[in-house]
Amino acid sequence: MAFVRFNLDINFPYILSYLNLKTMLKEIKINTLILTVLLALIIVIFLLAENKASSSFSIIASLTAVKFMAVSFQFMETKKANLFWKILICLFVVAFLIGVFVLN
Repeated sequence: MAFVRFNLDINFPYILSYLNLKTMLKEIKINTLILTVLLALIIVIFLLAENKASSSFSIIASLTAVKFMAVSFQFMETKKANLFWKILICLFVVAFLIGVFVLN
């Protein structure tokens, strides 16, 4: 049988210090704001899709790109990643939008 050591002697006040707690609360506020914006964009996209206007396809694709950027940079934490991944995601969005506008 494998031996697993549990380190239960963790200094919680050190881990949850005031500065760390303040940073966590700031991230929670930002995540809540981004989630609210994403839900609002979903509702807007739904209303545009039900409207069936001629230009709604381009607007929906643009709002989808905004949603993708928000999710990738905030929730996937690409904002803390290497510059290569940030540029790659931005190039992917640009290629997506070019493809949408060319096909439209």
